[in-house]
Amino acid sequence: MNINDFTMEISSVYFDEIIRTVDAIDAEYVRLEKNIGYWITSPIFLDDCFDRYSRYIQSQPIWRMNNEEIFEGTNPFATIHLPDFSTSKILKLVLDFYIKSGGRDENIGVTDWGNLYFKEHSKPINRWRLPHMDYNSGLAANLWLSNHKEIETGTKLYFYTGKTYTNNWLGRNYDFQMDENHNLYKEWHSMGARDRQSRWLNFTDEEAKYWGFLPVGMAPTKYKCMTMYDPSISHTPFIDDSIDFRWSHTFCCFGKNILL
Repeated sequence: MNINDFTMEISSVYFDEIIRTVDAIDAEYVRLEKNIGYWITSPIFLDDCFDRYSRYIQSQPIWRMNNEEIFEGTNPFATIHLPDFSTSKILKLVLDFYIKSGGRDENIGVTDWGNLYFKEHSKPINRWRLPHMDYNSGLAANLWLSNHKEIETGTKLYFYTGKTYTNNWLGRNYDFQMDENHNLYKEWHSMGARDRQSRWLNFTDEEAKYWGFLPVGMAPTKYKCMTMYDPSISHTPFIDDSIDFRWSHTFCCFGKNILL
């Protein structure tokens, strides 16, 4: 075999050299109701390096469309996972920002996942149209790789008026999922784990009230920048019907204690 038998990177990207440190970015905190809020950062890449990084992500295979019949996970979007050498600097940026912002976790973990919405291929599982919580604590940072107007799409944030419980994979569950005496327990569990919608349908404010969620605001998309929030906040995507394609990549640190 020779070098032509192998796939080469599309460019010589040295990831540790193109991403800003935590002290070199600006971040605005937007405070909403119920002690919920989010941050919006300035661009995290040096010079023209955002385009190099987005081309690199685009060169990586889509790991799973998440519309397969066998799939039962919560993520409604096609997924790309990146190798550690291309994520470590951004994950360090997110972790450093988390600590700088007052995070007091022990035993921090880090992870990443891509989110690609293709309108013609989106067939989300019905039960996961409801807001969800990714982890008990930490910081989730969405790097926005597609450009949109603020009213077109974003991440809707909610305050849940009931009880939540820690589950065994560092996330949280709602009482209507866990408490057999809850008046919505049977309805939740009657939704099949693989029952899919034929297209994307936004979670409405009427549905939120029915299930016990109070909408408090929406973290917008900001091209080339990150929006960040505590992953224990209930959230779900909002995508206007005019959007054919939406692309972000999430970099997340998670741990034991809630970010205060």
